[in-house]
Amino acid sequence: MAGGGPGAPERPVRRGHRDAVQPRHRRRARGRGLRRSGVRPSGSRRAGLVRAAARRSAGRIGHGTSCVRDPALLEHLAVKGIPLEVCPTSNVRTRQVPSIEAHPVRQMLDAGVVVTLNTVDPPFFGATLEGEYLAVAEVAGLGHADVARLAENDVLASFLPNPRKTVLLEEIAAVLAAV
Repeated sequence: MAGGGPGAPERPVRRGHRDAVQPRHRRRARGRGLRRSGVRPSGSRRAGLVRAAARRSAGRIGHGTSCVRDPALLEHLAVKGIPLEVCPTSNVRTRQVPSIEAHPVRQMLDAGVVVTLNTVDPPFFGATLEGEYLAVAEVAGLGHADVARLAENDVLASFLPNPRKTVLLEEIAAVLAAV
C-alpha cells in the first residue's frame, strides 16, 4: 500500500523503486481478498484519472469531483455502481470546487452515482464527518431520506464484512423511521 496526505511529506515513487507497487503485489493483494480504492489527486482538475480508475474497476474512487464534467463517465460510474468518496471541505480547500455551495454532490446523486461523504485528514482541514453531512445537506437541499441514502452508501461501499454492514444498515433505517 502506498499513500500520504496533505499533512504528510510525500515523494513521487519512481518506476522500479523498491517502494513502487508492482503488478505482482497487486495480484497478490487481490488474491488475499484486499480491495482497491483509486484516488484522484486533489491537485488535478481532470477527469482522466477518475476514468482510468473506473476502467480498472476500483472498489471506490476518492475525490472524483471532476467526473461531473463528463456525462459518459457519470453514466459509467452509475451503471457500474462504482462509489465516489467525496470530501467536501477538502474539495473546497484544495480548490477542486470554489465553495461548498458549488459542490457537485447533488449532481452526482441525481445522475445515480453512489456517493459517500468522508473527511480527509480532519486535523489538517478542520473537518468532521458530521460537519460534512450537515454542510452538504444544507447546501444541496437534502432531506432525511437523502442523508440516509448517503449514510447507506458509506456502509455499502465500505470494506466491512457483510454481517457488520447489515447491522449498520438496520441502524440507519431505524434512525430514519424515527424522524
